[in-house]
Amino acid sequence: MQVYGEIGSEDKWSKWRPSRGAFLFGVYVPQLFAGDTADLRIEYADTDFTRRNTTSPGVWYNNGTYSTGMRERGLPLGHWIGTDAAALFARVTRQMGSQLLLGLNLEIAQRGRFFADAHGELESMLTRTSELLTTLTDHTAVVVGPAAGAATVRSVQLVDLSSHTAMVVAVMSNSVVEKRVIEVMTELTPYLVEEAGRRLAVAVEGRTLADLTAEPGDDDPLVAAAIEALRASLPTGEVFVGGASRMADAFEAVEQVRDVLAILEQQIVVVSLIRDVLDRGMRVAIGGETGVEPLAECSL
Repeated sequence: MQVYGEIGSEDKWSKWRPSRGAFLFGVYVPQLFAGDTADLRIEYADTDFTRRNTTSPGVWYNNGTYSTGMRERGLPLGHWIGTDAAALFARVTRQMGSQLLLGLNLEIAQRGRFFADAHGELESMLTRTSELLTTLTDHTAVVVGPAAGAATVRSVQLVDLSSHTAMVVAVMSNSVVEKRVIEVMTELTPYLVEEAGRRLAVAVEGRTLADLTAEPGDDDPLVAAAIEALRASLPTGEVFVGGASRMADAFEAVEQVRDVLAILEQQIVVVSLIRDVLDRGMRVAIGGETGVEPLAECSL
């Protein structure tokens, strides 16, 4: 059995471990069974180490000064997973004769972890905040999300979806993640999307959504569509409400309204209720048909 590995660092190595590191390690078994030609190789690669430990995304295969030369046809000159990613690879091969080698590969990869982890974190935190305020005060709580007008684009990425469709994902300085699907008439390839993504980053990073404009001389329809989609996504600020059932005190039939609103606040109960109604082949449930006592005088 052979064990091997690689470790690398971008720009600096300030501690006992690389502060901007990536690594790959693997195990190779040249003979799985005695007297047989089958072998096994297992590898794990990780370029997401930097983001997890320094919160700085997009370090590997990117450079703030030299924006070109690190990719060929959209693929990095390094591990194919690119930056902020991890992959597990396994391969089994067996010699079936002097001129025939059979192999089976299995690879599981997660790319763009920064966007996957960032999405929804702020919304979840503000929702929990409104629920906490309700618990503490026994009143309805309203939490207003941060204003997006002054937020700047921290990082942006284009994701190739199909021959004419892509998704633009922008992470704002206030931790909000904006994503929009865009369509263009131009035939898209991974290489074109990768190149457009680099030009888009130059055009928008560090700017507010209201100030986004394409770089002079850049007539790429994909870049233009992405900028327009981001400008159109300029939010006015989200509102998160907790304890809506506490408002029942202002109405007649207080207990009934309170019970109904309390049920609606429980997302799991609502989803289960809707699924149960649909599973029974119903489009409308009236009164006791819902199977939930507080909704006995309501329709769904």
